[in-house]
Amino acid sequence: MPRGSWIGTVPAQSTNSGHVILAASAPCKHSFVSGAEANRTTAADRPQRLSSTTNPENGTISYQCYPDGTLQWKLYNDGSGEQYYYDSYQRVSTICRYLPRGVMDSNQTQEYTYDPNTGALNSVVFAYGGVGPNGYQMQNQYTYTPGGKIASKTLYLTSARNATGSVSVNYTYPIPPATGSSISATRSATW
Repeated sequence: MPRGSWIGTVPAQSTNSGHVILAASAPCKHSFVSGAEANRTTAADRPQRLSSTTNPENGTISYQCYPDGTLQWKLYNDGSGEQYYYDSYQRVSTICRYLPRGVMDSNQTQEYTYDPNTGALNSVVFAYGGVGPNGYQMQNQYTYTPGGKIASKTLYLTSARNATGSVSVNYTYPIPPATGSSISATRSATW
């Protein structure tokens, strides 16, 4: 593992249907291995909870957590930041991005929705291209196999003028699963 990299895994929950739900990957719930690289430091406000990192590429990044340990804020040294919101299952529901001086950039808001029966990620709306006649929205939608693996991912683009487009990737898995992790995928595009 390279020095200065995250260790651990993204917390996952299994449902009765076999789907795997990824919870938020937050520095508040991970350990950080500090490397010997020059000018790189980390700080923790309690054991196993990262509070800041400093490196030459980004400067200092500070992390603030909710009382339950989930990430609330990620603050950059230029005054910009990200605020995280969660649903009742501690899954990320919204990420709001802020420009320096605390102005929210609504074009960069990400919204996550989950299947109410399985808890699997349904969609992520991740780009808003402004308002007016040239505005647009981008969204990823996911489907799953009965075993909980991703069956397809479709990127949808919708413009304010009701022009739409999509690109899909469909995944197939060998039955029974091979010992390796080979996946075949087909791609299609609609405009």
